[in-house]
Amino acid sequence: MYAKKYFDIKELKKINIQQEVGVYYRTGANNIKKEYYNYFDIDTDDMEHFVTFTSNDFDKVINDYEIEYAFTDEEEINEFVENLMNYKKYSHYLVVLFNATWTGSSGYKIFDNYFDTFYRDYDVTMYYKNGTKGGKAITLTEYSHDVPMGHNSVIIGLTENEYNKLENKDIEEIIAFGRKFI
Repeated sequence: MYAKKYFDIKELKKINIQQEVGVYYRTGANNIKKEYYNYFDIDTDDMEHFVTFTSNDFDKVINDYEIEYAFTDEEEINEFVENLMNYKKYSHYLVVLFNATWTGSSGYKIFDNYFDTFYRDYDVTMYYKNGTKGGKAITLTEYSHDVPMGHNSVIIGLTENEYNKLENKDIEEIIAFGRKFI
């Protein structure tokens, strides 16, 4: 499994890629629970400064949901997803979502940019499930409003030959091709 080079797989499977990687929140020091002052090096004489934290700390450290702002670190996100598969080897990527709607429909899309394969235009949590040894494909488990129990998705790096062959296939054949990598 390719990602083993960069991650402890057991820990990787616990990370919500969409909502935890590179996502930070900021709030005033006075909004932090007192038991976490040392953790954030808060000086009680200077409660005017701000504290930045990750979503992992969100519920346990703040007194209420008074967040000044949230921001993402694109460089951190890119570095994380770069290490999930051998993406530099491919020019095209097939993404197949299996049983991804409330009616159980599956679908696919082909991308020319690896980083776009992780984008969804709806609220979703996304976890790494497994990957191929050579880094050609990864399987994710995604949870959304439509499928709260989760569904599989796969991202597959395509050779030019595979890409060209898929152009002439119907949706069932493309989904069947994607299923080989789960």
